[in-house]
Amino acid sequence: FMPSLSARLAKMSPGVELGFLDNARGDTLELLQSGFADLAFEVETYAPTGLSGQPLFRSVFVIALRKGHPALDGASLSSGDTLPREMFDALSFAVYSQDGGESGCVLDGMGTRGQDLRVSLTLPHFHAVAIAAHTGDIAALIPCQFAEAVAVRLGLVVLRPPIDLGVQKIGM
Repeated sequence: FMPSLSARLAKMSPGVELGFLDNARGDTLELLQSGFADLAFEVETYAPTGLSGQPLFRSVFVIALRKGHPALDGASLSSGDTLPREMFDALSFAVYSQDGGESGCVLDGMGTRGQDLRVSLTLPHFHAVAIAAHTGDIAALIPCQFAEAVAVRLGLVVLRPPIDLGVQKIGM
């Protein structure tokens, strides 16, 4: 949502300068309290003393595979369909992680629902996760809104997971 937000703000308030940063896990409060950042977008809205918060939207994770992915051979699946469980279990996934490792990973918010996923690649940006699916035989686990924005451009088939991966609540 950042590109559309910045375009909208540019029309509403020409001359306003925006700078987006990808902060390390846990320093959001410090960035806001020090005045370095004026606004933060986080999973789950929190509002410590002196700050206010607002829920923005909810997001669910979907699975994106490149058109021509071997898992899709012989399957009559179209974007929006639910991926069969046996196919889901056989996939290798690329997922977002703030530091490229196991901490700050999207699976953190899924609890036990995500622990059986076979994760072979962690990357620090959702766009990189989608590109990994676009260029190889790996499945991307990405938010549905982001998938909508990039699927056609990247030639991705976007499928719903066969299990409940939970809902991410995004706020500012």
